[in-house]
Amino acid sequence: VLLIIHDIPVAFYLSDFISIMYAGKVVEDGKTKSVVENRLHPYTEMLIGSIPSMTGSAERLVTIHGEVRPIMENQIFCSFVERCPFAIAECRTVELQDFKEKDEIVRCHRYNPVLRERFLKPGSEYQERSETGFSGSIISRFAKVEYHSVELVDLVKKYSVGKGSRKHKIVALDGVNIKVETGKIVSIVGASGSGKTTVGKIILFDERATSGKYLFDGKDVTKAKDREIKKLRSTVQMIFQDPFSSLSPIHKIGYQIERPLLINHMSDAK
Repeated sequence: VLLIIHDIPVAFYLSDFISIMYAGKVVEDGKTKSVVENRLHPYTEMLIGSIPSMTGSAERLVTIHGEVRPIMENQIFCSFVERCPFAIAECRTVELQDFKEKDEIVRCHRYNPVLRERFLKPGSEYQERSETGFSGSIISRFAKVEYHSVELVDLVKKYSVGKGSRKHKIVALDGVNIKVETGKIVSIVGASGSGKTTVGKIILFDERATSGKYLFDGKDVTKAKDREIKKLRSTVQMIFQDPFSSLSPIHKIGYQIERPLLINHMSDAK
């Protein structure tokens, strides 16, 4: 089976051998276990660094800044050089070839016998970039790793339905207890009508609980006022699974990207 896919965890899970491609070229190739453990090419290393972890780590995910060079351009030199945090001057001038390293094939000058010492030399450009780490995106500059917690305690939500003598209560949530902390992922599973959406709406302040408590960072926000809710909404947000139906087709994409940055005072109009 030849699996062509952009979903990295799925590729790692299903494959015995894997080829990592960049700008039309295979940059690392070998047994999947070896590729995952060794991460020889900087692109492979950064790709794996961009995968969310289930271990509870609160570290920022890696962002690969810049854009892929058009594959029509001359490919005799490294096509990843503009985005690589480890690049040295020779990466732009020395013709690139494949090298065998740890039973893998890797297309990177870090494994070129002639240039290997340049990368390992103390005080080299490679060493400096390794110490400063990855950088570049606007999101990385604004985002900070902060501890937060959301907790629902004995939460109850009832709706009144019908009129007159037929009026009665429907219990949507009955004593729900949930806690989510930074670095943790909590899944709510249930059939349609079991209350999953109601929980989400209460967390987002689109609905108010009938009884029980909603705690954010240990503070009771069950009856929070509009001003406090607006402040909390810069931290507690919904991520829709379908971008095509969650972005308004009547607005340009630039407007939709800049709107939350302006509302939350993360950037100015310029």
